Amino acid sequence: DAPVTVAEQYALRRAARDESAWLHIVADRAEGSRLRELAATAHRRQTADPAFRDELARWTGTEPGRLDGVPASAGGPLPEPGDAWFRRDFSAGTAAPMPSGKAYEEDPLVAVLTAHLSGRAADLQAGQALQRVLLTATAEGLVVSFLSQVVEVSDTRGELRKLIGADRAPQAVLRIRHGYPVGATPRRPVVELIDRAVTSDSTPTA
Repeated sequence: DAPVTVAEQYALRRAARDESAWLHIVADRAEGSRLRELAATAHRRQTADPAFRDELARWTGTEPGRLDGVPASAGGPLPEPGDAWFRRDFSAGTAAPMPSGKAYEEDPLVAVLTAHLSGRAADLQAGQALQRVLLTATAEGLVVSFLSQVVEVSDTRGELRKLIGADRAPQAVLRIRHGYPVGATPRRPVVELIDRAVTSDSTPTA
């Protein structure tokens, strides 16, 4: 429950600003309460969708040796009943409850990342800003999890945009706090992520 200090919050906001994006810290209680309602609405809609549940199952609780997805070992404890922020179960139901003596923070710092551009350029800008924010959080000894439901459902994403007064649609919602170390998740080799047809046809420009 150690709070994220003002200096740490400034470092996170500056990290987003250095990539020409905006990190909005949700400090107002009424704003935070409304954001929790939006998270609950988005969570209910997604979990009621069979296609969403199937996709979540394909990418979480993965078997050892797989080079993508979230392995059960890194999925975290099972979501607790009544969790105000509606965490997802990334373990495919195999995780244990929170160990005795540990607990989540009562009042997490929540931040919303928004690009200043639109279209594909906004996706790139937000991705670069998110990378810098996450690295800065790690350097500050903080941990970050995603409240992705809110921006993945179009209605709640639009409501969130109005709630924080953003010019563009929000790209990510982050839950930030001090936490416990967790295991790393696997990554595919970079060579598998390169479209060779595109790179071979590219012509250098002066």
